[in-house]
Formats: sequence, structure tokens, C-alpha cells
Amino acid sequence: MAAGQAPHTRPGAGSQEATRAGENKDIFSCLVSGCQVQLPSCESVSEKQSLVLVCQKLLPRLLQGRFPSPVQDDIDSALAQCGDSTRPDPEVLGAASWLKDILRPLRTCDSRFAYRYPDCKYNDKF
Repeated sequence: MAAGQAPHTRPGAGSQEATRAGENKDIFSCLVSGCQVQLPSCESVSEKQSLVLVCQKLLPRLLQGRFPSPVQDDIDSALAQCGDSTRPDPEVLGAASWLKDILRPLRTCDSRFAYRYPDCKYNDKF
């Protein structure tokens, strides 16, 4: 290195170090540096949070385009309401209950699948 020349540094290296020292720690940086991260307990996750995530991420993939139009429209509407985290808790819970009510009569109560749906086996309504 020539006299008076600054040592070569990577652009943004200081900000990366600041991030590592700051509050933005993820699992990968903790694997490298051995930090202790306090993960939230399962009890701290509300029922609404769980339902919103399921209605946003999981159920649309499973239920998209599987039913005739009027039923599919109701399912899509219930999923939209259930997956909207800005709605109050009772509305999200109500939308999840509505979705359950839509889907319940659509399941098969075939005796071969009684292990999957025990209430089919023990309930005369199905």
C-alpha cells in the first residue's frame, strides 16, 4: 500500500457491522456470531395472528379454483376477510368460522376416510 493511501474497505462494511451490533439480528447472523436471541413464546401469538397467517399463506393455495363459482366466491371472500390483519379480532374469528361453515358440508364422509374425519363416524348429520 502506498504512503498516504487509505486501506481498502468494502463499501458499506461499517453499516454491516452496525447492523450486526444492533437490533436487526437474524438466525444466520446468530449462527456466525453466537448471539442469544429471545424468541417469542407460542403463548404470545394470538389466535387472530395464527388465523390471519393461515388465511393469507396456506389456505388460498389449497382452496384456489377448487369449487364451483358461487361457493368459490364465498370461500374467496371469507379468506380475504380472515386474512386481513387490519380487521378487529372478532371479525377475523367470524370470517374463519364462516369459512369453516362453508367448507364443512363439502367434505366427504366416506367410510374409508373415517380416521381423518372422526365426527363423520360418530355424527348422524353427515
